[in-house]
Amino acid sequence: MLGLALFGCKTGVAPDPNDPAEAGVMGPDVLQQNLKGANEALYQRLLAGEIDEQTYKKYIEQAAEDILEKSPIDRLSPTEAWKYVEVLRTAGRWRDTAQLARVAVDFAKKSKNTDRWVNDSLRLAQAEAMLGNVDTAIKDVEAILGVGDTDAAPILLGVYLEVVPAARGKGRDAELAALTEKAIACQMRTKVNENSEAGANFIKARPTHVSRAWGLVVDLLNSAGRRQEALAAAERGRQMMRSL
Repeated sequence: MLGLALFGCKTGVAPDPNDPAEAGVMGPDVLQQNLKGANEALYQRLLAGEIDEQTYKKYIEQAAEDILEKSPIDRLSPTEAWKYVEVLRTAGRWRDTAQLARVAVDFAKKSKNTDRWVNDSLRLAQAEAMLGNVDTAIKDVEAILGVGDTDAAPILLGVYLEVVPAARGKGRDAELAALTEKAIACQMRTKVNENSEAGANFIKARPTHVSRAWGLVVDLLNSAGRRQEALAAAERGRQMMRSL
């Protein structure tokens, strides 16, 4: 089931066929394509009921790990770091994910690529949270909260679906609640092209994501023992949902 055709070469550098160290080396684009293929095959089996969700997760992590065995991570270019990050996080290799995500974030800032900066910062924050570095994860997210209205779209989903689940229960739930509420504000001010399919889908899904995120804020405050703050947050959430 997990047999994959692992062929390719490093981006921009042809492998030496006489060098055993280069045999089978794959570039980041090939890595992503192979992981996508493995994921699609396994997801179809999940939908068909042949495997359960836990088995699906186990197999896709193993597939990512197998793919990474053929990759030249120690020789990558900073321009390609984010591509390896996607495979590493799928494999659950959080320490490597954090290391390369930091490279990707630094390069995105240096090259003034705001879209990559936002997305790579969210990946970095998730990895740091998984490693138990919750304060660092919060700072990584806070660094991108001030981006422009047209660049803020990924923030809420990255925070409430990935960063917070990885960070909660580690002594900073109240701070995570505040972070989630800030991410909600980013979602509310985000501007998209409503005439495009992606923009229309964003607007359509916004009430659902905002509602669920407010529920998470209340949940986090309750788990932190902040009962009165949780009640106040619930009321703020109700008022915002009425506006939507």
